[in-house]
Amino acid sequence: MKSLSSRVKWGAALLAVLAGVALYTVQGRTEPKPAKQDALVAQLVCEFLRRGHLSRPEIGDDVSRRLFRRFLKDLDTNKLYFTKADIDEFKKQETELDDKLQEGDLDFAYKVYDRYLTRLGERQKLVEEFVAAKHDYEAKESMETDADAIDYARTDDEVRERWRKRIKFELLMQRVGSKPVPEAEAKEKVLTRYQSQLKRWKQMDNVDLLEIYLGDLTVSIDPHTTYMSPATLDDFDIALRLNLDGIGAVLRSENGKTVIEELVPGGAAATDGRLKPKDTIVAVAQEDGKFVDATDMKLRDVVKMIRGPRGTKVQLKVVPLGKIEPAVVELTRKKVELKSQEARGDVVEQGKKADGKPYKVGVIDLPSFNADNDKNEGKSATEDVRRILKDFEGKGVDAVVLDLRRNGGGLLTEALSLTGLSSTKARSCR
Repeated sequence: MKSLSSRVKWGAALLAVLAGVALYTVQGRTEPKPAKQDALVAQLVCEFLRRGHLSRPEIGDDVSRRLFRRFLKDLDTNKLYFTKADIDEFKKQETELDDKLQEGDLDFAYKVYDRYLTRLGERQKLVEEFVAAKHDYEAKESMETDADAIDYARTDDEVRERWRKRIKFELLMQRVGSKPVPEAEAKEKVLTRYQSQLKRWKQMDNVDLLEIYLGDLTVSIDPHTTYMSPATLDDFDIALRLNLDGIGAVLRSENGKTVIEELVPGGAAATDGRLKPKDTIVAVAQEDGKFVDATDMKLRDVVKMIRGPRGTKVQLKVVPLGKIEPAVVELTRKKVELKSQEARGDVVEQGKKADGKPYKVGVIDLPSFNADNDKNEGKSATEDVRRILKDFEGKGVDAVVLDLRRNGGGLLTEALSLTGLSSTKARSCR
């Protein structure tokens, strides 16, 4: 138990220190540029891994090789973009990445990313060519979908053939199944998907690239250890607290536009009533009234502008669904409860007991091991489950099932306390 507690503490310390380093995103950049503090962050991560990880790992050539493979696979999972010549060139540094990281040298990550961006642009031209081309769907041919079973393409002809089959397959998949679409719509969907992918990669900044590269480093040592950027850490904290300060709107990015997916019940937007699902947010202003254009902006950056301290105001320039002219909606930020991620309990009846009555089974759906550090109004998975178990006792349940299918994890301390709670209470529920 002591080892587990130590691991939680070192992980928390790592996140806290790194969050304190002034990482930033420069508005308007279309590709990442190294920032002064990136080298320090890389060195800090290596140092924390060596000193704070349970296994006290040696960051040497073996780790370097694993990092090399993971980083390339993260960028080009299906071996469609890089060529064999690219990989052979990168491989010259395969065992040097550990030394470079400990020196704060991130040149390899930027070099690989720059080459990847070049290949993305080249492959986009092939996508456009093969989307527009006529394909013979009667021809008998196959396409290998297991990337581990193939090598990177060696020639331009091999690259073209892979992409011809790939686009042909994707067009075909759009036109078969339960809801086939017309040919023109199928072509538009496939083309749009690749255009959006290219745009997303071009919108990366130094923080994004650092998160991928250092995340691959930590996972190369232990699949349960990761590096989080400050923005990801903020989202992680929100997932643990199950609340945030904002307007209570779930957003999505759609072809460079920020679209409202849904409104959170009880949030400022839902209470106000003017915003609706499928409305498009085109600009955001703070209390100074100066609007910032949100078109083609990363979704994370739009969300960052909309969130803010409760009680402050935010203005949204919104184009309602089916309209052309935007309208301005001013909202006051408030605390938003993410109740959909809270533990929920239900009693179902199954089978028959000796007296002929059905068994009562209490089912607890627990999406995460969450906890809020706010002692005055904070919630936790343990307290939610405690409340549900008490309700089950009153209903005379015979057994308890804990459903973790949607559970992505959370706080180890919360998981431990909840486990003890569940076993104690479950015995009294009969």
